[in-house]
Amino acid sequence: MERSGGKEEFVKSAGFVLMATVSIHDKNTGDIGFIKFLPIIKNNSTDNRNLVKKVVNWALGQIGKRNCILNKKAIETANEILQINSKHVKWIVSDAIRDLTNPATQDRVNNIKKEFDKNFDNVMLILYYLEEFTKPYCCKICSQDATFHFLMNCPLLHVWTI
Repeated sequence: MERSGGKEEFVKSAGFVLMATVSIHDKNTGDIGFIKFLPIIKNNSTDNRNLVKKVVNWALGQIGKRNCILNKKAIETANEILQINSKHVKWIVSDAIRDLTNPATQDRVNNIKKEFDKNFDNVMLILYYLEEFTKPYCCKICSQDATFHFLMNCPLLHVWTI
């Protein structure tokens, strides 16, 4: 994230390349980590240097392709960026929105959510049947207990600890 604040074109673009690469390859980071990138992307979308424009677009698109929650957040961010009246900003946003609202992308991110929901329900059911559900399982991200997530059908990816 520090690199995205650099003044030099290659330093600044390296920060967004790292955001895009992490969003593609890091399967362990939860949604909160990527939601923190979106304001940085929004703030730097006005940079009119060609390389920076391309990597900002790439980072926004790749974050939005992780799952349905990040897809919605990335589309919201793109719509906020669209309010900025600038020609090169419109290019970044129109390309990202076209990519994120593409039916193939929507099917993919919705299938990720369905798979997660199925796995989450299975884990909670196993915990319940093992009578381990009474232990204070707590989410490291939002500090809620497992019962809250199970009853509220929470869609976020969480890390559990005892």
